[in-house]
Amino acid sequence: MLQKFQAGRNRISKEGAKAIADALKHNDTLTTFYLENNVISNEGAQAIADALKHNHTLTTLGLQYNQITSRVAQTIADALKANQTVTTIQESNQIAAKGGQPNDNTLQHKHNLATSHLGSKTTSSKGPDPVAKALPRKQAHTRGTLHFDHNRKSDALKHIHTLTTRGLKYNQIPIERAEAIADALKHNDTLSALDVTCKKVDYEETDALAFVLRQNHTLTSLNLVQNGIFCQGAQVIADAMKHNHTLTSLNLSDNEISAEGAEAIADALKHNGSLTTLGVEGSRISDEGAKAIADALKHNDTLTNLSLSNNHISVEGAEAIGNALKHNHTLTNLDLSNNQISVKGALAIAEALKQNDTLTNLDLSNNQISVEGALAIAEALKQNDTLTNFNLSNNYICVGGAQAIADALKHNDTLATLYLKRNQISNEGAQAIADALKHNDTLTTLYLESNLISNEGAQAIADALKDNHTLTTLGLQYNEIASRVAQTIADGLKANQTVTTFQKSNHVAAGEGEPNASILQHKQNVATFHLGSKGISSEGPDPIAEALRRSQAHTDLGLTEITISAENTQGIPEIIKRKHTTPTLDPEYNKTSHGEADAIGNALEIDDTLTNLNFGQNPRSDALRQNHTLTGLNLVENGTFREGVEVVADALKHNHTLTILNLSDNEISAEGAEAIAEALKHNDTLTTLGLQRNKISNEGAQAIADALKHNHTLIILNLSDNQISVEGAEAIAVALKHNDTLTNLNLNHNDIDVEGAEAIADALKHNNTLTNLNLSKNNIDCEGAQAISAALKQNDTLTNLNLSNNNIIDGGAQAIADALKHNDTLTALDVSFGRVGFEGANAFAYVLRQNHTLTSLNLAGNGIFPEGVQVIADALKHNDTLTNLNLSNNNIDVEGVEAIAVALKHNGTLTNLNLSNNEISAEAAEAIADALKHNHTLTILNLSDNQISVEGAEAIADALKHNGTLTNLNLSNNVISAEAIADALKHNHTLTILNLSDNQISVEGAEAIVDALKHNGTLTNLNLSNNEISDEAAEAIAGALKHNDTLTTLGLQCNQRTSRVAQTIADALKAN
Repeated sequence: MLQKFQAGRNRISKEGAKAIADALKHNDTLTTFYLENNVISNEGAQAIADALKHNHTLTTLGLQYNQITSRVAQTIADALKANQTVTTIQESNQIAAKGGQPNDNTLQHKHNLATSHLGSKTTSSKGPDPVAKALPRKQAHTRGTLHFDHNRKSDALKHIHTLTTRGLKYNQIPIERAEAIADALKHNDTLSALDVTCKKVDYEETDALAFVLRQNHTLTSLNLVQNGIFCQGAQVIADAMKHNHTLTSLNLSDNEISAEGAEAIADALKHNGSLTTLGVEGSRISDEGAKAIADALKHNDTLTNLSLSNNHISVEGAEAIGNALKHNHTLTNLDLSNNQISVKGALAIAEALKQNDTLTNLDLSNNQISVEGALAIAEALKQNDTLTNFNLSNNYICVGGAQAIADALKHNDTLATLYLKRNQISNEGAQAIADALKHNDTLTTLYLESNLISNEGAQAIADALKDNHTLTTLGLQYNEIASRVAQTIADGLKANQTVTTFQKSNHVAAGEGEPNASILQHKQNVATFHLGSKGISSEGPDPIAEALRRSQAHTDLGLTEITISAENTQGIPEIIKRKHTTPTLDPEYNKTSHGEADAIGNALEIDDTLTNLNFGQNPRSDALRQNHTLTGLNLVENGTFREGVEVVADALKHNHTLTILNLSDNEISAEGAEAIAEALKHNDTLTTLGLQRNKISNEGAQAIADALKHNHTLIILNLSDNQISVEGAEAIAVALKHNDTLTNLNLNHNDIDVEGAEAIADALKHNNTLTNLNLSKNNIDCEGAQAISAALKQNDTLTNLNLSNNNIIDGGAQAIADALKHNDTLTALDVSFGRVGFEGANAFAYVLRQNHTLTSLNLAGNGIFPEGVQVIADALKHNDTLTNLNLSNNNIDVEGVEAIAVALKHNGTLTNLNLSNNEISAEAAEAIADALKHNHTLTILNLSDNQISVEGAEAIADALKHNGTLTNLNLSNNVISAEAIADALKHNHTLTILNLSDNQISVEGAEAIVDALKHNGTLTNLNLSNNEISDEAAEAIAGALKHNDTLTTLGLQCNQRTSRVAQTIADALKAN
């Protein structure tokens, strides 16, 4: 079951590599294998290369730093051609002048390789050329991190239109090369992240990149760490930021930008509206630079992450930042570590924390804060209600500071992670913190490493663990804790049910593994256990090994750098056999026999890491009683009748880990549902239950409803399509009045009728947790809708309501619309196919002018006709929240569409509009087209199944030349000509998805599309299925694929192509 194996830095020679290679030929589970930093040399690599031809599971292989030369690199490249699974190869070795050719060969032929790391090696001037040449031909490498010197990647960037991330780390690129990269960015329209760490670029190079930032519209992340950029370079980048509107992340850390550069960056922040992350750590900005950035924070409203670590910031800078935090309302993460803010600076930050309401992560480590500063911060923590992650490590807060922080923890209810490493808090401080842990119920992570804590302090923490119910991670490494107290901590962990990660590197001597073994045997929820870098003698780990054999939860065993004597290694293979690593098992659709299912069941009783099991159409297993890690179980379509369900239900009473259970499509009757319901009364972990498409009927629904009164964990329940009528709905409604955890309830496709809807509606007046309710296809009429309307006026939690495919008619729609005048929580409403006419549409139109929460409205299939559409359209001119509107299947003609078109010119929020299956003619399409020239928000437009014809398509095509926001257009089944649309594709730079299926497109249209594909650089998905494209046209499209480098999905189904053309397309795909 082993999937990942790390064997780096082990001095494995060629003999060991050969043995591993032989194993790879037979192993069928390993997916990740790291052999970096060994001495396997050419012979070992040759053996591994040969093994790759036979292995069918390995996806990641690390061979860095292994003395592999170019000749064997070619062998590995050849092997990768045959291998169909390896997607990541890491290879930093002695590849010489022409050594780029094997990698070039791999890149051209290895179409599933997504990441290729050549490492931080110096490939000579002749080396990288083949790789650079291969990149334009190879379109699978969306994340290329190819490191080499004096390369030609700038040329490749001009032609690659699928690359989104570029890493150019650790290369001494000369000036002309860096400028060439900048020039390439002017032509590239897909690169979103550029990493040029450690380039040592000078002012001219920085200026070139800054110039590009003014023009580039795709780059969102720029990393210029450790480049020797001085203040002048920072100034040109800052000036560019005032004009750039796409960059969200900028890292200028470890440069020499000084205060002047920081001031320029600060001025840019006052004007820039896109940057969210800024890193200037280690850049010597001093107090003056910090004060400038602090002033910018008062004006900037986009920055959320700011790192000012290691910048010689003292009291003045900290005071300025503290003052800024009182006014700033967007910053959530601030790193001021490794400065010298001292006591006064800490006082300023503390005062700010009392008023700031956005900061969640704050790092003040290594700042000479001392006791007095800690006292001020502690007082602030009693008032602050947003900070969740706080680092005060290495600040000499000593006993007094620890005691103050501990007292704050008794009052603070938001802090989840606290770092107090290296603070000399000693036993008295540890005892204070231990007392706080007995009262605090929010802290989940606490690090107390290197704090002079001895037995007394550890004893207090051990006692606190018995009472604390929230802490999940505790770090006590490098303190002076003896074995006797380690046993006490072990006892504390047995009683504690929340700590899952425990770090303890202390003086455990020979034969003293017993406390740790005791923890491992009894602490069933510890998933990570770190003993740190200690030497355990021959007698030490035996108890640990024995405990591991019995343990049921340890998925990460951190035995890092532990020295185990030679005579004590016998138990290790047994541990490895028993400690499986596969988190998910999916034997779905494998027709597993009863015997095999029983075997899986037996394995589950001892398996300690499996978290998800999908049996699909296979038999069930009752091993849930014994398993302690499984969290997801899928038993869809198993024919699991009463007996099988009862087995699962009985197991649920004893299982304490399962959170998701899917029993849909199993013909479960009322008896089976009753068994599940009884289990829900005892189970305290299940959060999601799927019972859709069974036959539980009213009796089963009543049993489930009764269980909901007692269950306090279930949040998602699907009972759709279960023959539930009024009695079942009424029982569920009663349960909703008492249940306080369910948030999502699906009753779709039942028969609850008016009385059932009224009961559910009455429950909504009392329930305060349900957010999603699906009542579609339930024979609910106007009267039922009116009852739900009355509930919506009182309910303040429901956000998504589906009433589609009911008979609510205009009266019901008017009632729902009236409720929306008072309700301020509902965001999505579906009343499609509800026989709503003009009166109902008019009611919704009226409320759209007033309501400020609804974002999605589905009125499809309602016959609201042109008049209804016109009033909806007029409302859109005034509405500022609706983003999704579905008006499909409504018999909308020219007048209605013209009204929508006018609305689109004024509306500034709608992003998704569905007008499919109406009566939109060429004239109506022209109106929509004109609106697209003015609208700047619509991204998805569905005009399928209308009567647009050639003239309408021409108008839409002209609009596409001007529109800059539409990304998804559906024109299927409209009998249009493709020539005009094809011409538009040459000019449009935003459309990514285009559906032209079922349009009788012939040879001429296909040829026009072929020409467009050679020029278009954004379209990724094109559907040309069900047209009249001949063999010749299909061959032309295949030829275009060789030149297009953005299209990822092409639909040519049902076009009567021959085998010859299929071969042509296949050949084109090899080149594409």
